[in-house]
Amino acid sequence: MEIAPRISVDEKVCFGKPVIKGTRIPVDLILGKLAGGMSYEEIIKEY
Repeated sequence: MEIAPRISVDEKVCFGKPVIKGTRIPVDLILGKLAGGMSYEEIIKEY
């Protein structure tokens, strides 16, 4: 199920946590990195 344009939820992927569509990267991980002060560019380089 898609809950936003680039966020999906599938109970078979990451135990049903919201993830970036087409990946197994949890949305809460990305939000935590942004809250911790990382820039979008730094996160993109990391992944």
